[in-house]
Amino acid sequence: MLIILFAVFAWRAARARDFTSHRQWALRTFIVANGVWFQRLGYLAWVVINQGPRGITAKMDGPFDVFWAFGSYLLPLAILEFYMRAKESRSVKMKIASAITISVSALLMMVGVAGLTLFLWLPLLKKMLLT
Repeated sequence: MLIILFAVFAWRAARARDFTSHRQWALRTFIVANGVWFQRLGYLAWVVINQGPRGITAKMDGPFDVFWAFGSYLLPLAILEFYMRAKESRSVKMKIASAITISVSALLMMVGVAGLTLFLWLPLLKKMLLT
């Protein structure tokens, strides 16, 4: 729903030639459209950092499962909103906090990509090559 809603707002802003608003809605659309990617990265980063699937169950009803079902969409969206507000702010502290938040998020994404590579993609690639 969020993808469609944000895309409609982006389209309306573009039609009204409000390109600043259009850019913001397009960025929001991009972030929520990538929610599944953030979900995968988040799960693997969580497993790598905790050295196991703590809070994750086979039925996907563990504490982390429930949190990340919404967090994988809403947390990146909140980070984007924080960035957009910091960009428009005159506060140096807010800009620094935004830069730190984005840097920490990028590091967590790197951990998630490393986890995906080591635990999912490489084993599948080895299996394909050996078959």
